[in-house]
Amino acid sequence: DFDPTTTPKFTEQPGYISRLDCRNVPIGLTNTASTTSQPIRKTKVNTVNKDEILDNISEIQSGVIPDFRLQPEQKTAIEHIIGNPGGMTTCVLPTGLGKTLIAHAAALSSSKSGAGPTLMISPTISLIDDQRRAWNEFNEAIRKRNSNVQSIDIEELKIEFITSEYLNNKEMEISQIFGSILEGNVDVLCCSPELLFSRNRGYGFADLIPQMISRGMPSFSNFIFDEAHILYDWGDSIRPRFLML
Repeated sequence: DFDPTTTPKFTEQPGYISRLDCRNVPIGLTNTASTTSQPIRKTKVNTVNKDEILDNISEIQSGVIPDFRLQPEQKTAIEHIIGNPGGMTTCVLPTGLGKTLIAHAAALSSSKSGAGPTLMISPTISLIDDQRRAWNEFNEAIRKRNSNVQSIDIEELKIEFITSEYLNNKEMEISQIFGSILEGNVDVLCCSPELLFSRNRGYGFADLIPQMISRGMPSFSNFIFDEAHILYDWGDSIRPRFLML
């Protein structure tokens, strides 16, 4: 009964957040999702205009990609994420359609609204390296855009990447990065699933969020799971920490 021409519709109910739900979408069929609602605690943040973020993304990308236009699927996902802070969105899109740009838009929106940093979970070192290149290219595009405007209204995102090398390297302590987060100097943290369960010199991610809350800071505004399909492709026993998250 799956109709690939159906346009996703998003519904709102008092006290509930819309959710893109792809449970009924067969593997291999993409760009379509049904919706359900589920009670999730809403996050109090400054108002962010969805059109403003969409325009920002288009301006940034147009500087490096002539005649750039957001794909309808990208626009739909971005509008849903920004319009539902504290909610959940599942994006099932083909390789190359621009899922990472959706993550960029979410992080940019949170940075501009002061909603708190974005946490991106990538399951392999090579994927984290891919994300490193993508986020750095996004910042380079922001710099290029800002060089051509009189008033800078889009700041570069402050990004940190943590891989397994941090666990045994005395000069690269996780606590230093966590300290930067507590000082409000990190917009995006990209790491592996296992690192969230690890401890470096007695300090771990589980200690970070309570400290953010105790300081009156906003906690993480976005939890982004990169390449979640590997749990289906490789088997859920391959990455138990990723499945747990």
